[in-house]
Amino acid sequence: MRRVSSAAYLADVPVVANKSCEDISDIDLNDVPAQLEATLNHRRSRSSHVSLFNMDVNEFMIDSTMVDKVQQHQECAKEEEKKWYTLVSKAVKSSKELATRQYSFEPREEQQRYLKECPNLQNFIRGSLPFMNKVTRFLGEHQELVALQDELAEHVQFQLNSKVNNAINENLAGKRQS
Repeated sequence: MRRVSSAAYLADVPVVANKSCEDISDIDLNDVPAQLEATLNHRRSRSSHVSLFNMDVNEFMIDSTMVDKVQQHQECAKEEEKKWYTLVSKAVKSSKELATRQYSFEPREEQQRYLKECPNLQNFIRGSLPFMNKVTRFLGEHQELVALQDELAEHVQFQLNSKVNNAINENLAGKRQS
């Protein structure tokens, strides 16, 4: 194996003497970012400096049809924006007009007669409260009766099963004795 020094890999990098202990008061802090950017972007020239903040859409367009399409889209977007503003302004104006209007509703004769002859809702609600109490009481009693009926059916089934078992046991006991 042949050993290669790190200097051979870094042939293009100038060798700088160890200046870590020298006086650093002569460094201008305003130049440091520019020097860092120059070292990081050494391939790009300063005249064609492009960042995210100064990009233009036209730089990315390849042919004129793309530019025309983008311009048409921008014009349509502006028209839609104008339509939206007019719609919102009309809605605001109409809501203000509706808020200031006084409405009066007079029912027709047919509706007036129905309103006079219809059942009174307050009386209906007052009459429904005792009815609801009776319904609630009935449902509670019904649940109790269903539970009692189930218990009675279980008891009858138990009695029937015990009579059948007794009869079977008597028959078996009678056969054994003889």
